[in-house]
Amino acid sequence: MLAAVDATLAASRRCFFVTPGLDGGASARLVEPFDKEPGYTFWILTSASSRKVAELRRGDLRMSLAFQDDGETAFVTLVGTAELIVGRGRLDARWKPSFEQYFENGLDDPDAMYIRFTSERIELWNGARGITPERVGTRSAILVREEDRWTVLCPGSAIADAARPQSDNS
Repeated sequence: MLAAVDATLAASRRCFFVTPGLDGGASARLVEPFDKEPGYTFWILTSASSRKVAELRRGDLRMSLAFQDDGETAFVTLVGTAELIVGRGRLDARWKPSFEQYFENGLDDPDAMYIRFTSERIELWNGARGITPERVGTRSAILVREEDRWTVLCPGSAIADAARPQSDNS
């Protein structure tokens, strides 16, 4: 299943960044993660004065990234937590010259910051690879992080069912 997750992420240059909104609803905006670490951790350049940062600074750092691949009729939603990264010393290691189109003063711009997103749960639906529920469209396959591995929580297909250990009593 993780191969299907990786394929969807690779096909999606941008994704929706979703936070609990200031008005109680959900807020979604399109972003382009610029770096990915193992375990589905992403880095996003943003403005410290943005609405998304204001929503995260309220104390609830839970958020989601949602990716779509029309070619495989697929989506992946990553649910996890954000870490706000500020200060020139913390920005320098990942700074790219292309970021200066957004922040004229580069690393010295006090509005420049990163969000480091760490996934805790993956929701997946992929029609081309058969990762769909028995009744198409009624639920997704769900994987959860357990230390350094992903475990199927909610089977969404025969593939997900096959990935789960079977009881000797079956």
